[in-house]
Amino acid sequence: MNKYFTFIDGLRGLSVILVFFFHIKILEKNIFLEGGFLGVDIFFVISGFVITHILLIDNLKLLDNKKVFFIRRFRRLIPALIIVLCLVLLISIFYTSLNGIERINQSAFANFFQLQNFLFFLQTGYFELNSNERPLIHTWSLAIEWQFYIFFPLILRILINNRKLFRLIIIILIFISEFLSRVDSNLNFYFTIPRIWELLLGSYIYTLENKELDFLKKIKIIFYPSLLASVLILLNANEFDRHPSIMTFIFFIPLIFILKEEILYKEKKFIYLFIDNRILTKLGKISYSFYLIHYPTLYFLRLHFNNLSVVESAAYSLLIILFVSVLFYHFVETKFRNTNIISDTKFFKIFIPLILVLVILTFSNQHYLNKKKLNLPEKIISEYEKEFPIQNCFDVKKSHLKINDWYCELNPKAGKAKFIVLGDSQAFSTLPGFLNFSKNKNINGIAITQSGCIPFLQIHLKNKKNKFDCYLHNKKVYEFIKDNGIKNIFLVSRWNYYTRFSKLIDLYNSKLFPSDENKRLKIFEAGFKKSINFLKNDETNIYVLQQIPTASKYPYGQYLDLYSNEFNLKKRFLKLSTKEIDYIEETKEINEIFNKDKNYVNILNTSNVFCDNNRCNIGTIDSIYYSDEHHLTYKGGEKIYDVISHLSFD
Repeated sequence: MNKYFTFIDGLRGLSVILVFFFHIKILEKNIFLEGGFLGVDIFFVISGFVITHILLIDNLKLLDNKKVFFIRRFRRLIPALIIVLCLVLLISIFYTSLNGIERINQSAFANFFQLQNFLFFLQTGYFELNSNERPLIHTWSLAIEWQFYIFFPLILRILINNRKLFRLIIIILIFISEFLSRVDSNLNFYFTIPRIWELLLGSYIYTLENKELDFLKKIKIIFYPSLLASVLILLNANEFDRHPSIMTFIFFIPLIFILKEEILYKEKKFIYLFIDNRILTKLGKISYSFYLIHYPTLYFLRLHFNNLSVVESAAYSLLIILFVSVLFYHFVETKFRNTNIISDTKFFKIFIPLILVLVILTFSNQHYLNKKKLNLPEKIISEYEKEFPIQNCFDVKKSHLKINDWYCELNPKAGKAKFIVLGDSQAFSTLPGFLNFSKNKNINGIAITQSGCIPFLQIHLKNKKNKFDCYLHNKKVYEFIKDNGIKNIFLVSRWNYYTRFSKLIDLYNSKLFPSDENKRLKIFEAGFKKSINFLKNDETNIYVLQQIPTASKYPYGQYLDLYSNEFNLKKRFLKLSTKEIDYIEETKEINEIFNKDKNYVNILNTSNVFCDNNRCNIGTIDSIYYSDEHHLTYKGGEKIYDVISHLSFD
């Protein structure tokens, strides 16, 4: 029994450290271990294994008394979660934007009902950049486990008595997961059904019969090759792999052997020397507290410290998380689950006030939000909510196909198009400026903007959600430019997204998604040169719009905070701007690439419009330029006219 818990704790410790090193990206837009998210999958298998052990131990005692099982699970998991939710709600008032508080309130509410996996499915993908703005997003996995606990004790007896049915259900669920990974990756990642097979696999491993154990002993020669395959998957997996899927099952193969010690009795000392080490087992004991605390801690550290290196960030955050986790383990986890310390009667006397605190904090935060919103000037609200009247210029899903009606004209009454605007979602947010340009100059222009598509040839980006192929899209656009003799081309994008943050960027036909920024910069430069060489001639003018400065925080929330108090309004408004030097630094490498071809391209400076006195502004005191950190409102988009107004295409 003790040995069992020792190596299980070692596996838990390994899992939680993998997840931590994956999540360190929220402090700086780098990932220490891209496949670290697989640590959660290991947790699921371990949970299935351990829960089956708990239910079947002592002659099926808990399986026959499901009420006791649920109470034990509740005491084990929920109090610590409620306390973390209360702390996050409380701290968010002091550190988070109003938009952040609203998201945290929604997450806390969903956690109360253990439905947060469904909420996050509706809000954001787990791997998307804005997931970093949700300090409770990691709790999606707790919802999966709790939903599993509800039905699993009801069917376990049937499954252990029918091994063929048990295997068949797992296989069917794996193939459902594989299918959904190709159809909707977010649905596959967050929903219960595609995840259940991982927990059931752990249960199946625990209940292996002698015949099955004998079979595994005969084929244990595959253990070391499968272990190597798992390590390679861990090191090479990234957010663009289909997950969970059949590949995830391959990753689990060595775990099957490790969880049943008797299979590896000869190799035991070598294998368990690593898993059973003191550091991992100690970490495994506090792994639940560590998991609960680590992501909110990383989130609030990012808000408080924004000038630390990634190594410093990892070191400081790890020390803080370990310290708080140990306190949580000893003073929350162990206290609440020990009936000798807190009886069931006493437990509910403590738990009910905890729930009341959570409810009060949630409603207090919502009241705080509503009160601030009332103070915001109507002009800012209307500018923020104003829709673009040129929606047909954006994300035309058929623009990569050989059919008509795939682009929009800005001023069709003016005749043949004199210019074209190409780019991604940031390019779309600049179109009000180009629309004013086409009207004021009485010329027509074409706009083709596609979310997540850098407007370069040779670089291949593919949107897996809607099977949109950016390579074919760009190829079609560039051929269209040539065929229609368009002489003025504007290339507009959030350039450093593709070099600093995105793994989508790649050379066409290559299967590699480089995580190293220097490699991505080389790919970026190759795509840029390919595009310029295709377009350049004596009659063509190529304009590259420098990246628009980004807002440091959610702009609308900053205005809500600003107008919550009229005291010293103008002075406090100055603090909403960001340092121009930061903008220069984050776009330095991109601009160096552009400048290498300045004989063929015209570089348009956006900082002249959005920055002054060494500060880049998110608007004026009564006008908002940004809809989020990276995109412009309609009013902000109109500012682009100041960047291009000197041009003439007569």
